Amino acid sequence: MEATLPSWVKCTDPIPREILEEVRSTVLVWMKNVRNYCTKLYEDLGSPQWFQSPDHPILFQAAVPFDDDISATFIHRMILSDVNIYRYTSRVQRDVKGVDIYVGSRHEYEDACHILDDSSSFDQINVDFHNTLSSEIKDEICSKLASALRALKSRISRICGINELERRVSLT
Repeated sequence: MEATLPSWVKCTDPIPREILEEVRSTVLVWMKNVRNYCTKLYEDLGSPQWFQSPDHPILFQAAVPFDDDISATFIHRMILSDVNIYRYTSRVQRDVKGVDIYVGSRHEYEDACHILDDSSSFDQINVDFHNTLSSEIKDEICSKLASALRALKSRISRICGINELERRVSLT
């Protein structure tokens, strides 16, 4: 038996409205949960996100810039692309290391950043770490946020009636 994807995944039919609404609701709940995780982690690290001084820097900030206008493009990218991590040093503050956890290929990410000079429209989580945090803590936060993004991808696929086997077969 050959696994097949719904025709709208292959971009031949529109995504049903009910699916768009369920995905939108799921993304909004997911964003709230990620923000709650970050708030709790700020408290655990002893760095309230609203307080910053040279002696007590903001240790990390995570931005989840998904908007609530869930489109077919967003859903297709979430279903058909992988979660990747891109690390960089902030151009503004040298004591801050940045990480983007995004959905898509490295080529798509670089194109989006280059063309827009702002990757906020890309499906990603932006995390900025102060250098005072250990690399182990930074890696753990990145790992958990990447895992959360993978879980969102998986949930969207289930909502859309697609399992991992079907996705893999469609990509080959």
